[in-house]
Amino acid sequence: MPVAPSLSSLPLDAASIPTLRAAFASGTLTSEHLVALHLARYATADRAAAVLTPNALFVLGLVTAALASGLVSGHFQPERPSWLRVVLALVGGVLLGFGSLISLGCSIGTLLSGIHAFSVSGWLFAAALVAGVYGGLKVRRALGQ
Repeated sequence: MPVAPSLSSLPLDAASIPTLRAAFASGTLTSEHLVALHLARYATADRAAAVLTPNALFVLGLVTAALASGLVSGHFQPERPSWLRVVLALVGGVLLGFGSLISLGCSIGTLLSGIHAFSVSGWLFAAALVAGVYGGLKVRRALGQ
């Protein structure tokens, strides 16, 4: 079995990609090589193409359409939130991120896909989601929000 090159011997640019592919094909690819491949691909990537993905354009269009809808309907009234509302939003975002981390997915991947696949994890996620929303509403009402 051939010996894979070390990470320090590989330049982190497009020239290292063929070497890494050869190491993968020969079965000598290590985690160091995966990191090097990722860095080499990132170093040579077109930044505009990396940012303007179809999903990014979809989200941008969604936000733009929501703003246009609010402006046309006359219901768009920006207001400065209170500090309590800002803190609650930040805490909610952290809890949402932590929940996605420990559930190994988001509401689409874990909940909808899990339930469609008759997976117990989908139903457990649904129960935890309902309990979290119920608890969050109780906390908001207790704080007068």
